[in-house]
Amino acid sequence: RHGIRTAVCLTLALWIGRVLDLSHGYWVPMTVAIVLRADYGATFSYGLLRVAGTIMGLLLTTAVLHFLPAGPWAALAVMAVLCGAFRYFGTVHYGVAVTALTGMVVLLLALAGEPPEPTMLARLIATVVGSAMALAAYGLWPTREHQQIRPTLVGLLRAYGLYLASLGAARQAHERREARNGARVARANAEAALARLLAEPNTSPSMAELTQSLLTNSNRLARTLMALDAAVGSPAAAPAQRRAQALIDQGAASLEQIAAAVARQAQPPCISPRLRALQRDLARDPAAAGAGEVAAELATLGDRLVDNINTLGHIVERAPAASP
Repeated sequence: RHGIRTAVCLTLALWIGRVLDLSHGYWVPMTVAIVLRADYGATFSYGLLRVAGTIMGLLLTTAVLHFLPAGPWAALAVMAVLCGAFRYFGTVHYGVAVTALTGMVVLLLALAGEPPEPTMLARLIATVVGSAMALAAYGLWPTREHQQIRPTLVGLLRAYGLYLASLGAARQAHERREARNGARVARANAEAALARLLAEPNTSPSMAELTQSLLTNSNRLARTLMALDAAVGSPAAAPAQRRAQALIDQGAASLEQIAAAVARQAQPPCISPRLRALQRDLARDPAAAGAGEVAAELATLGDRLVDNINTLGHIVERAPAASP
């Protein structure tokens, strides 16, 4: 959707640039391409900073051209300062970077012999028109994050379930590595989706609360899984790992149940009491008494794992009406 929206908006921007007969007709589509993003928060902030930065850059350039002595050397010195500012603030603050870039463009065109006043006016009009077009395009055909957040959360929970399942005794090191990387990617996607969701207007408070709670507690689950990963990484952990296999399998199945409940937006998950029973059996296993520190650590981590999974299930269970 975002690609089609951008293509249509760029086509209209090229046509509007020609209709307005701007001296640099490519500025309107360039502004649209920069400002129009896939989410509301980025589109709005980039549009606002683009307009504000352009106005500040034009005011700065006007003052420079008015007060500087005639000749290219003073303009080149200012160009050097603006270039340094653009390089420094390019990845820090977009508004300041646009201010510096606007001043650089106008000064370059002035050094090339073009009168600065038409250039300033054309850039101002192009920036305002392009930013307004980008915001209008998003408003007319929006990409709503609340319509996509549930699949993202489902993907996160299932990625953690796969990671947990990969810690079983029968899994290979490369399977564990791939599952670990998949969990990291899913977590990064969920964090970015939450930021986009909170930036949208009229976001449902219940949906925002559900997403934040699931993400916060899934991060706790992630820390438990990484600790389990480290505990079962040595060959000495193999006997204890086999004793924990039933708990690992049941935990992965419970995470799949929670993910399915989030996807359905209906029936809350029913976490089997067998999950806690398996954890208690692991802690009471008489064979663990002589298995050393690894078995004791696995028993402790098993308790944390069950707490994490039950907490996630409770969050989904108490928020069944948190629908977009």
